[in-house]
Amino acid sequence: MKLNIGIVGKSERWESLLEQEGVPYARVTDVLLPEEFSAVVAGDDVHDYDLTIMRNYLSKGGGVLCSAKVYAEIRQTTYNSEFIRYMYSDPSSHFFNVGLVDIQSRCRVAWNANQLRTERGSFCVHKGVFNNGHVIVLPFDPAELSTNARISTKSFYSPEQRLPFERVSTVSRGGIRKLVARSLEILHHHRGLPYAHCWYYPADAKSVFAFRIDTDQARPGEIDELYKLALAHEVPAAWFVDVKNQQLFLQMFSSMEHQEIGAHCYDHKVFDSVQQNESNIRLALSLLNKAEIKPEGFVAPFGAWNEGLGKAIRNCGFVYSSEFAYDYDNLPSFPLFGTEVSNVLQTPIHPIGIGSLRRQGYSTEQMIRYFDFITTMKLSTREPLIFYHHPKDGYHEVLKHLFEIVRQPRVAPMFLGEYANWWKRRLKIKPQIESSGSTLRVSANKGPDSCWLRISKPDGTETFSAIRNELNMEKLSWELRPLPFALPPNYVRARNFNYRIPLTRTVDMITRAMKGEVSVDVKTLRNKLK
Repeated sequence: MKLNIGIVGKSERWESLLEQEGVPYARVTDVLLPEEFSAVVAGDDVHDYDLTIMRNYLSKGGGVLCSAKVYAEIRQTTYNSEFIRYMYSDPSSHFFNVGLVDIQSRCRVAWNANQLRTERGSFCVHKGVFNNGHVIVLPFDPAELSTNARISTKSFYSPEQRLPFERVSTVSRGGIRKLVARSLEILHHHRGLPYAHCWYYPADAKSVFAFRIDTDQARPGEIDELYKLALAHEVPAAWFVDVKNQQLFLQMFSSMEHQEIGAHCYDHKVFDSVQQNESNIRLALSLLNKAEIKPEGFVAPFGAWNEGLGKAIRNCGFVYSSEFAYDYDNLPSFPLFGTEVSNVLQTPIHPIGIGSLRRQGYSTEQMIRYFDFITTMKLSTREPLIFYHHPKDGYHEVLKHLFEIVRQPRVAPMFLGEYANWWKRRLKIKPQIESSGSTLRVSANKGPDSCWLRISKPDGTETFSAIRNELNMEKLSWELRPLPFALPPNYVRARNFNYRIPLTRTVDMITRAMKGEVSVDVKTLRNKLK
């Protein structure tokens, strides 16, 4: 029996999601047999022939993950149309650790939905049996929705009353990825099969920790103080240089030991056009190169993202970039420009830093409680522990606490560039896996020895193993899957109206106008208040 995911419909977008998960996959071109494909994912662009072979596949006990549109066509029934702002899970759901997933889209909901609730409290996902097979039906095509490029300002949950906020991707790519991964695992287990994929982190690490520093307008003393703190705590810090404001002392960065140096900008701006962005980035690179700094990584000012910026980053030859307006709180992935896949890896971070908390008036103790909560949640949901900071933001006592709480067993400290390069090598492994009784036979391309498999069984246990040609599952060490993270009862308040967002925007605009940085009229202020 092959552990292999079949793709029916558009392949490029589904391939990106399945490569993130690290599962074997193949495009279905003709016959769809349950012994050849352990599960099937279907895009919305299916044809009549695709529907016929999926019905036949289900009749023989297969498992299908699809949208309500495709499900209705398979069953020749109907669906409900509704706008969904977000969906969320709880520990009693089969889809634990999906959390709150922002959708903000017109969706199609299966008439017999029985899992995951919307903001209205109604179910929006169906998990069940059809025609002897197992189906999981989502209110959207996840491969299609995960490429949505909208950007909006979101509040982020905090144990404190005031919620920090940031301008990030509107659709929760991370939530969609976790929903797909969990769905595939459930489908395998319902068929009595193990679920196996390349693990997200080196060996059996439960996460990685990386620390990013954007040096916006920082002075030498502020940079040196933070550098000494990182060294003292053995923190793998990646510094992204604000070149225009620091070009007189770039040697500070080239002389740093045990640190990574990346490019942030020359002018602290992001443009719409490829040419303007590329000109800005190349000017920064030329000055960094003269200081004997050759960056592999780039992060944009304000965490901004657009296609013009993405193409400029690609043209400048970076290995990776990180913009939370593209993605946040997620695993790495490659952006798509239409059907063209970028070769520059996006390495998402958590978008709220000390600067965001300062603006909400947080004390040191409140900041510590915030990072305690976020770290606990990320470890439970198996997300990377990647945070960022600005030297001018201070609060080193909070940083010291953060550096201590991430120093846990099986949390691997890595530079951002180190993790990005490891991830790219992971993608080249492309395992092929067959299950026979208690034996897994694995063939794979050469990759890092630290790239292991995670394997889970229907009984709720899991194990991690180095990739070998043959794995006897009875001889592996199994443990119960971690308990799901229980969202606080008031977690969804992060999606209520936050009056501090328009208030802060207006104050920022007025402050910049008083400094002569911008001119302000009534129309501009009205737009900021929206």
